[in-house]
Formats: sequence, C-alpha cells, structure tokens
Amino acid sequence: MLLARVKDFTRQNNVYLIAGTPYFSENGKIFNSLVAFSPAGELVDRFDKKHLVPFGEYLPFRFIFYPLLKNSGNYFEEDFDSNPRVKLLKIKDYTVGAAICFESTFPYIIRERIRSGGDFILVSTNDAWFGDSSAATQHFYAGVFRAVENGCYLVQVANTGISGIIDPCGRVLERTGVGEKGSIIANIGEKGKGTFYLKYGNLLVSLCLLGVASLVFWDRLKGLTKRR
Repeated sequence: MLLARVKDFTRQNNVYLIAGTPYFSENGKIFNSLVAFSPAGELVDRFDKKHLVPFGEYLPFRFIFYPLLKNSGNYFEEDFDSNPRVKLLKIKDYTVGAAICFESTFPYIIRERIRSGGDFILVSTNDAWFGDSSAATQHFYAGVFRAVENGCYLVQVANTGISGIIDPCGRVLERTGVGEKGSIIANIGEKGKGTFYLKYGNLLVSLCLLGVASLVFWDRLKGLTKRR
C-alpha cells in the first residue's frame, strides 16, 4: 500500500514529508490536496487547493460537456471541490504558504497566504502534461515574481521539472531541468519585513489607473473649453 510506504519513509529517514494527493472528505467532497507527515509517520496537516483549473480539475457546464467527453477517458464523474478558506501548512517550526499547480500564477492568492503567516512559498505541481513545451519554464519563472512581490523564498517541486529554489530577490539558487531527476538540499532564510505589495496589494496600480483617468478627463475638459 502506497500510504504505508510513505509513512515508512518518514520513519526510516526521520524527516517531515509533504506530498500531493486527492483527499476524499467525510462529507463526500474531493479535494486536490497536500498532506504533511511527521517523522513518526503521522498525518499532521492538510492543505486543499482553492483555485481549480477548468477542464483539468472541474468541468464547466458539466451537464453539457460531460455527456460529450466522458468516453475520452480524461474526465471523472465528479469534479474536484474548491476550498475557499485560507489555509496554511504547519510543519514543526515552519508555516508554509502552499500553492498547488497554477495557483502560483495568481499574485493575490500567494499574497493572502503570506499575509496570513506563511514563512515561505511552496509550489507543488504536476507539469507532466506540458511535455517539452515552454509552459513548464514559464510556470517556474512565474515564481520569481511571487518571491519578489512577497519578499520571501519560493520552493517549487514538480514531478517532471522544473523544481527549484528562488530567493526573495528573485534569484534562482538551484533548479533542475525538465524531465531531469534530482534532489536539492538548501537552507531557506527568513522572510523579509514585508514588501509594499504584501502590505498594500494593488494600491499602486489603482493609483496609476486613477492618475491616467484623471489626465484623460482633464484633457477632454480642456478640449471642450477651447471649443467654446
């Protein structure tokens, strides 16, 4: 049994382990989750994905598309469920701001997890379906922006690559290639005191848009005045 092997691994190596898995809750919901095991092989925490991928984790307009696509073998009878509440993974002395797959491309999602107390960002992803395309590289380097925006380290773990570590300045400290097997051992420093974006979000963008709108309005107003 795979679960028994995972527990044995943590006991034999005396390590914490975070792994991705579908989680079937008692109320019948199915989540795309990360679960954390202690060195004793005990399940100590769980994180459920919030932002699901359409046609990957759920089927929009299921009543229309499922009868047409069910024989393709790519869709289940049930969708994954989203967990909207902000949840962090607790592992020993660390609080992990987790993200699954393409959640790392949404700045507001990562921001809310670091603002809620995450010490660093952990991205766990299945990028196998991208093959040899540039999508895996694009996904990894989206992490550069998330690390800089929030002033903290980002660790990405991908089954077929790219896995790596990015520091708060956006520097890639270590990484693997696409389809490359390997392991990375590194120390992760503490997060910074907080960036402008982490504290205020899109305030600067909103002010810029307001400034542009004001200039356009003023220009139009001057044009109307001259015509009179």
